[in-house]
Amino acid sequence: SVLDLRGRPVHPKDAFTFFKSFGIDQIHPTMSAPVPPKRKKPISPGELEDVLNKESHKNRIRASGGYKLDGKKYIGHVYFKQHTIQELEGVVNEIRDMPNTEGAVLYLTDAKSDAVIGLVKVKSSEYVIRRRLRENLKGGLFGPLRRGEIKEFPPSKEKLLAKSGSKKKNQKKAAIGSKSLNHVLGVTRDRIYKGCRKLTHVPGCSELWEEWFAFGKGFSEWWVESRLLNGYNPEKVNLEAVLEEAKIRIASLYAEYVAISEEKQR
Repeated sequence: SVLDLRGRPVHPKDAFTFFKSFGIDQIHPTMSAPVPPKRKKPISPGELEDVLNKESHKNRIRASGGYKLDGKKYIGHVYFKQHTIQELEGVVNEIRDMPNTEGAVLYLTDAKSDAVIGLVKVKSSEYVIRRRLRENLKGGLFGPLRRGEIKEFPPSKEKLLAKSGSKKKNQKKAAIGSKSLNHVLGVTRDRIYKGCRKLTHVPGCSELWEEWFAFGKGFSEWWVESRLLNGYNPEKVNLEAVLEEAKIRIASLYAEYVAISEEKQR
């Protein structure tokens, strides 16, 4: 963002005018960042690499900047609104209840000078919950998979050699292939259960944590079934692509799971 003399972010159009005064011209038009389309059917293992190529930021964002859509490039920007201090509580509650967003940054300004006197970052409750779920999945499921600790998905010889060559002096030796997929999934469920119960800073935790746990449990089981084929046909699973997707498309994976779950309920 470009801030004005008061410390407020200027409108994107004014930001480009500012850059233009220094001889820096706008190359691409502006727009909000594109949202991946909703998916109503599971992605098969064979489709995964194509999906990553089409939807990941790695291929969407070019070296020259901007999102490439329909043959054109755009620069994403964030919209903002102004509110009075009397509306603060309502605005905070509105942000916390917002779906499909990380949250918002509030610029607090002095009533007389209009200068910025503080910044407050408000996270949406959905983002906080799903970020906790992501961390539980990383520690309980994605990590063991990446390290080759699950017997259904042992590491390749090349990875084993690379791992032994880079091992630090005091690093514990990983138990290669020592855990079953079902065991790791059970450990992950326990992590999600405990993680949801500890989200006491999120409004409504005491009433809603079981609902959050049900979502996390359902998502983990769906992910193992749709991406790992429950471990029954590991030769058909591109584990590297699966883990890369989990790393860069976790929000899209959540959206896919929600869309498929809603479709089943109809």
